[in-house]
Amino acid sequence: MRVDFLKQIRPAFPSHNPVLNDGYHNDGVGTCEFNECLLVALDTCKLHGFGKNGEVSQDIWSIGYLTDGMIEKAMDAIERTACEHVLVMMHHHPLKIDDILDEQYDQMSNGPRFLELLGSSGKNCIVAHGHKHLVNLKRAPVGVRPAVLLSAASLAAYPYRGQDSHFCNQFHLLDFDLAERSRPQGTIFSWDWGASRWEESKKHTMPHISKFGPTLDLDAVEMKLRVVPIVGALNRAKLLAAVPEVEYLSLDQVNEINNRLETTGREILQTRSQVSGMMLQGDEL
Repeated sequence: MRVDFLKQIRPAFPSHNPVLNDGYHNDGVGTCEFNECLLVALDTCKLHGFGKNGEVSQDIWSIGYLTDGMIEKAMDAIERTACEHVLVMMHHHPLKIDDILDEQYDQMSNGPRFLELLGSSGKNCIVAHGHKHLVNLKRAPVGVRPAVLLSAASLAAYPYRGQDSHFCNQFHLLDFDLAERSRPQGTIFSWDWGASRWEESKKHTMPHISKFGPTLDLDAVEMKLRVVPIVGALNRAKLLAAVPEVEYLSLDQVNEINNRLETTGREILQTRSQVSGMMLQGDEL
């Protein structure tokens, strides 16, 4: 059986922790605490090969599945832990990446319900998944404290037909901000495979440094940037001291803010996917 094969893999799968592994293989839900974080591993492939007919079986194979029992066990562990931070790992998509890029229906049927429960748990939750490896970082649209979703890259996967431009062979490092108790917050560092080595990512969709944290009001950020005292230029430290939200802007959001500020002569500067400061140019210099 598939589970028996996975149990004999060395190094052990999916982790080196025997308690997490037992729960993962037996119930589809493995958990363990690491420092101040609860790790939850969900086997969304657990029902592969099952179904009343070929069509149902193929649906499960294509999009994965979370049973009601798996969701209940996962939420029970999250509610019982004293940890404020939760990292959930799974293979399949709990939510579509994007209605345009991810045209096929690859969202698990009960994924949104699980995300809503995570967002209402009172914990700081991050969900990491793979499957299509359409690299993306966003906040779930449900829950009081919405979970952060990382659609991770792959070390060596083959891109889906027609999605080559949105596909990345990368690896990521996730840095949780354990001091932040009110929301999931931290940094994701990403590297791309170059011609013969790993290099800091220059991908627009997932640059080398991607921060997540506060929910941003772009109108409010724009207004703050319009009135920041500046003569010539501001370095990164002074800019973030004046408008700390700038650090959490995505590359697309930086471009949008710069377009809005164009008539003022102000421009946010970036170096290696990070905000490096702001300059004032044109007639106001």
